[in-house]
Amino acid sequence: MTQTPSMVHLDGSQGEGGGQMLRSSLSLSNILGIPFSMEKIRARRQKTGLRPQHLTAVEASAKLCEGEVEGASVGAAQIRYNPNHLPVGEHKIDIGTAGATSLLLHALYYPMAWSDQGGKLRLVGGTHVDKAPTFDYLNNVWAPMLRTCGMDVTLRLHRYGFYPRGGGMIEAVIPPNQRPKPILFEKRPELERISIIALFGQPPDQKRPSTGLTPVSQRMGRAAQELLNQLEFQASVLCSEPEASCVGAVCHVICHFGPLRAGFTAWGWKGRPAEQVGAEAAAMAAQFLRSDAVVDEWMSDQLLLPLSLADGPSVFLAPQRTGHLTTNAEIIMKFLPHVRISIEPDAKGLQRVEIHPEG
Repeated sequence: MTQTPSMVHLDGSQGEGGGQMLRSSLSLSNILGIPFSMEKIRARRQKTGLRPQHLTAVEASAKLCEGEVEGASVGAAQIRYNPNHLPVGEHKIDIGTAGATSLLLHALYYPMAWSDQGGKLRLVGGTHVDKAPTFDYLNNVWAPMLRTCGMDVTLRLHRYGFYPRGGGMIEAVIPPNQRPKPILFEKRPELERISIIALFGQPPDQKRPSTGLTPVSQRMGRAAQELLNQLEFQASVLCSEPEASCVGAVCHVICHFGPLRAGFTAWGWKGRPAEQVGAEAAAMAAQFLRSDAVVDEWMSDQLLLPLSLADGPSVFLAPQRTGHLTTNAEIIMKFLPHVRISIEPDAKGLQRVEIHPEG
């Protein structure tokens, strides 16, 4: 039987080469009690090394787990981390920037769920920022999909936080003693419904649209709904214009398949018509619905870690083979050498992902 490593050495420039490598490493290190070192952190990114949000994840893990960390600073290309115990209790952590609270949660959730006490996390930063899952994705896709593999979390949004100012806050209540169960997602259940969530955040003192103009959130939501209707998909729309520290526009399309979920997100920016944002989110959802994929692109790599710790083999169909998916698989197998993860195309061009915890 393959032996558990006493230390894991990682090259942060390999594969996708982003912050996910660090988050997965922190999670597995804390759960398994295995120290790790990582060099060439984010070497392929325009801004190399640790950014503030990555540093927060390292420092929060070290604080909550009483771990030892060497070399952690903004811009650092190499760190060494030695865990002590699993995180428990109530904690508030401020990223200090618009860094994604969702990504910080991913670094801390699994070790806390594994503990015998669980806990509560209040995370301050960006709740809706590009290139990261939004709070609405977490609440409507990530959390329900975790429940399909035997894990749970209760999420609450206290304040919205958009890029570049952040200032939002999410809360996660994490039950103790959670152990993931294997899944077999080879056939997608029937589509039950589609929900559209369109948001346009503004500071409270900023001028609102004058009477007679359609609010931005409604224009995004209506465009998404109209495109889906043209493709013979019916969808409900929830539009909101919440207070936030800066302007932000985002449109989500959430597909419900019994207990399974898939989510698609498009972003607005200054000068981009709201209708384009809504149509983009709807088009991504429609592309997924036309396929036989069971798990969406982002959720595919997120399922690897818990399923690698499950008590049996798992299978699911992903829409494509991404750098995040393959890199996360490689990181997991470094910490768990007895686990075998295969990602192979099927006859329809989808990616069949198999996780065998016993190799």
